[in-house]
Amino acid sequence: AWRSLRADDGGRWALLSSLDPLAISGLLKDSLTGEVFYSILTCILGNMSGENGLGAGVAILRSLSQTPRFKINVLSIPSRKRAELKSLWEARLAEMGGGGGDAEALAALAEVYGATK
Repeated sequence: AWRSLRADDGGRWALLSSLDPLAISGLLKDSLTGEVFYSILTCILGNMSGENGLGAGVAILRSLSQTPRFKINVLSIPSRKRAELKSLWEARLAEMGGGGGDAEALAALAEVYGATK
């Protein structure tokens, strides 16, 4: 389903945000390539807006960080694309201005994902 929505970022976000974040780990198991993991992260970071979007994005990112091969998935993203992701994380965090709740959770997740150092 993910690849069929390649040109539809809104559709990808709708798919991701419709999933139960607690079930994501079980759905993905160890079947992610670096490219797919990258596309999931860019979709999440690019669509997190408003309270509902921010909360959903944080929940999905938290769940993804609990997948069995999380560290391998992060390392499998090509370095050029990791730099792009780092810029997306930084932009999202700057927009939020570091204020409470989900913003703090997102900042902590950025560290888990290696986007801040």
